[in-house]
Amino acid sequence: MCETLRITYHDPSAPTNWLAQYVVRNYFCYVTFVTRSIKTKNKAMKKVLAIACALLIGAATTTYAYDPNEKVLKSFRETFSHAEDVKWDETTDFFTVSFVSAGIRSKVNYDKEGNMLSSIRYYSPQMLPLNIFNKLKKGNPKKDLFGVTEVTTGSDVTYYVKMQDEKNWYTLKVDESGNTQLHEKYKKG
Repeated sequence: MCETLRITYHDPSAPTNWLAQYVVRNYFCYVTFVTRSIKTKNKAMKKVLAIACALLIGAATTTYAYDPNEKVLKSFRETFSHAEDVKWDETTDFFTVSFVSAGIRSKVNYDKEGNMLSSIRYYSPQMLPLNIFNKLKKGNPKKDLFGVTEVTTGSDVTYYVKMQDEKNWYTLKVDESGNTQLHEKYKKG
């Protein structure tokens, strides 16, 4: 059950989109509050008002965007000039951008000065460095490789490679030299 309307203090100078976060968290409370507050017996009118309220709240949450500063934007544009489907998010310490470039979905974290802190990329195993791909195929001839998550922090790169056979799903953790260790194993149901 929804609580009564809560008003919490938030520093308006903080770099987060607090209004959108508050509205999204309390969306159903608002709709319930509005529909219960209407003193009419006409259910159609309640539905119309609830839909109008939902549209207004939806519009309010989508009009706010996380805009990084010029240093971050410049760094991103220099590195990923052909990025598509770009979406920014902000925390107190860094900006995160999600995008697609050359068919690869990626997330990159930048500090406030525009320095790249870390990245995550998702792609097919055929795009792994050839020495790693070859080693994985030779070491697991009866397993099907089907996905890679590449995690870069500083100068360290780690690959999490998804594999499967008839009975199990596997995730191997692979370093830049091709050294592997089993990270996860799940039985198929």
